[in-house]
Parts: sequence; structure tokens; C-alpha cells
Amino acid sequence: MACLYAIEVYGRDAAALGRTVDQAFDEVDRIDRLMSHYQNGSELSRVNREAAQHPPQSNRNSSASSPKRCAITANRTAPSTSPSVR
Repeated sequence: MACLYAIEVYGRDAAALGRTVDQAFDEVDRIDRLMSHYQNGSELSRVNREAAQHPPQSNRNSSASSPKRCAITANRTAPSTSPSVR
């Protein structure tokens, strides 16, 4: 998406932190596949392509489809963290 982002992790278990960072990068890639306007197969491209035919319909199983769902998922997986954009 040509966005600049940073992933910061803190803790004593280096292996667990490494896995967390890997998962975070995987999530960034997943969101990029969904929301990139330049990838023809992304959900956003599909919505834009079909907009003239019918109202947009998002994939409701996607965590990117709902900020509330994103917050709920974040709280369940890591209650001490908060997804945010700076």
C-alpha cells in the first residue's frame, strides 16, 4: 500500500518476540492483499470495479471489513496492546 509503518515489540522472550514480529508482518501483507487499489485481485479493487453495478459488499469474514472486529480481535489476542495508526 506504499505506507510507512513500524512494529515495536518489548519483552524478555526473544523467540516469542520474533514470532510476534513475523505474525505482524504477515498481517500487514494480508491487509495489503485486501486493501490495495493497485492489485487487481484485492477486495478493494473488486469493490471499485463492481461499484457501478451494485452497492459495495465487503467480505464480512475479513478483519479488515470492520474496525470494531479488528479491536475485538486485538483485545482477545493481546489485551495489553492496541492497534493504532500514528
